[in-house]
Amino acid sequence: MTPPPETPSPETPPPEIPPPEASSVLGPPPASLPPDQTPDLRSLSYARAVEELEDILAALEDDNLDVDHLAERVARAAALVRLCRRRITGTRLEVERIVADLDGGPAPETTG
Repeated sequence: MTPPPETPSPETPPPEIPPPEASSVLGPPPASLPPDQTPDLRSLSYARAVEELEDILAALEDDNLDVDHLAERVARAAALVRLCRRRITGTRLEVERIVADLDGGPAPETTG
């Protein structure tokens, strides 16, 4: 006679389920670093950041949305928006300094 199958005790964690395939509509999840701390984001051009934002938006509007990666992609989009805002602010301040220098006036103060 064979012994009955072992039932897991309450302390035994359930077996690990492998994560879903990364090739979803929204693409693979970002690296383990926060989305705005990843090396690829720091070196990303403004134009490429906008392009990636457009790709994320198109994927979010797709009927085949992969909910498993939704929060990760929205976090990446938020990081890209912050990057674009910083670049716009930095460029605006630089242009104002250049124009002020041409006019012989004081350069505007930078804000934190």
